Amino acid sequence: MTSVQDVFDQLVAVNTNLGNLHNDIVAEIGATQAVQQAVIQVDSTLATGFTVLAQGMAVLAQLDEQEIQLLAHLSHQADTQICELEHISRNTCSLLNESHEQTRLQRLSAAAVSALEQMYETVHADAALTRSRLEALQARIEACCPPPVEDPPCRFEPCPAPEPIDEGKLPRPEVPQFPAKQQIG
Repeated sequence: MTSVQDVFDQLVAVNTNLGNLHNDIVAEIGATQAVQQAVIQVDSTLATGFTVLAQGMAVLAQLDEQEIQLLAHLSHQADTQICELEHISRNTCSLLNESHEQTRLQRLSAAAVSALEQMYETVHADAALTRSRLEALQARIEACCPPPVEDPPCRFEPCPAPEPIDEGKLPRPEVPQFPAKQQIG
């Protein structure tokens, strides 16, 4: 038969086991809270990371917009350059055609004038001498008081140019910084 002492010893053992079980549960609750805190920190780090990622994507979008503006500006400048090159090309072609025609006419005129001059000087020697004196006087007058110069036949007309881009007015995106590493523990 069991004695009261045996029952008491058994109750003490059960009480000790209950104390150990209580201590184990308290330790488990503490470990669970530490894990919960670690999960909260990881969640906070992920949320911060996604925020920084979204801000970075916004910066990239702003940079893309600036790139598009700059490309459009460069396209306008290229259009202006093409227009100016067309003017130069058209004017050069016209000048070449005119020069060719004028050269032909000048050769014909020079030959005709030379022939006339020789005939005139042969027939009218006194008039040739007078002409020579008048030319010398005219040269002296023009050295003192040159005749007015005619305006050139061609006037440059610049092509419309886009306004220069002011890089200072372009928005400068703020690059987000990822927070320093946090220790989980």
